[in-house]
Amino acid sequence: MREEISEVAAEQEAVSAREKMQRQFKKVATKAAEQYWYECLKFNRFFAAEFSCYVPVESQDHECVCVAMYIEEKAMYFEQFILKYLTYEVLGSLYRVFCVIMGNQMAVLVEHTPDREFLMALKQIKQLFNNYLGKHVMISISPRGTYRMMPRLYEKASAALNRNFWSASDEILLPGNSQKTHAAASSTVDLNQYKTQMAVSSVEVMEEVISASLAEIRDGGGTVEEGKQMILQIYMMAKNYLALNNGEIDIYDVDYILQAQSFRVVEKMFANLFTEYRAGRNPGGSVKQRTIERMKALIEENLSEEELSLKWIAKNHLFMNEEYLGKLFIQYTGMRFSAYVTKVRLAEAKRLLEKEPGIKITELSKRVGFGRNSAYFSTVFKNETGMSPSEFRD
Repeated sequence: MREEISEVAAEQEAVSAREKMQRQFKKVATKAAEQYWYECLKFNRFFAAEFSCYVPVESQDHECVCVAMYIEEKAMYFEQFILKYLTYEVLGSLYRVFCVIMGNQMAVLVEHTPDREFLMALKQIKQLFNNYLGKHVMISISPRGTYRMMPRLYEKASAALNRNFWSASDEILLPGNSQKTHAAASSTVDLNQYKTQMAVSSVEVMEEVISASLAEIRDGGGTVEEGKQMILQIYMMAKNYLALNNGEIDIYDVDYILQAQSFRVVEKMFANLFTEYRAGRNPGGSVKQRTIERMKALIEENLSEEELSLKWIAKNHLFMNEEYLGKLFIQYTGMRFSAYVTKVRLAEAKRLLEKEPGIKITELSKRVGFGRNSAYFSTVFKNETGMSPSEFRD
């Protein structure tokens, strides 16, 4: 009897171990697939050699779409993961889905073509996210295609979101149904007249002046890029006249205006500016301190990017002088930017080795930003810890 009980217990333990291994494998496989699609979409090319590892042969020619999602207001990184989780929960229960965070957007690869059920599921995601976090999600659907066309499909869905910048609509953008891009402006908006009015106005009148200037920019027929540059100038004027943060420009806001994909977001920024003024408070820290915090956040958000560097951040996100940012970073952290990036990458590598003991070293190298050069990654890891990644895991 005891032998039978022992055999049953051993069998149950073996089943439990197999199920645990299957769950871990499924989790790792999903992350590997997301990384594969991230590289395809980022470099706008299709990597055929690895394709069959992530999409079964029988599904490779099935019709698909790519859905581009964008959180309309300032989104913390964890909010993007909440959106990703919701999307897997809602769409993943219906179709084969891959969710890939692409900077301030999320690409959702769906093995399905739009129908009523599909659109209702997307609306459910928008509603749930708004209920949880009080923020709107903009959604654009690409034309139909196959997995092999996915880089092009994402490009089309993302471009549709950008073209929709001036629209006040919160509807899901269907293929061919986005707002047309504004034609090049026949004449630029005269910002000097608004600058003069703002300089001699009360706060209440200044709000009206800014509202009028934003409306003129929106309706003036200029491109999105031209509009954002003018909006940024008005924002700088307003912050200077209101003497918020000693008139210094917050790099968070500069970055946010230039990357915004909704005019409503810009309008809300100005509303918050006046709310902040009336509250008589100045959000914590100097502009320099917040710049350093922004740099650290960008490192966390783009850790898997091989091209992550001081020059890349200065050019693509902060729009500031690279040399100045380097000196500022050393002044506030006591470390060179490159050394700090390596430190964060190795800390993440250790965390992943403990959390996912089955992860391959080549995959680990990619996920922490060393790309396909796993040998170099192992060398850097050993120099830092005294052990190779494999030894550390064991």
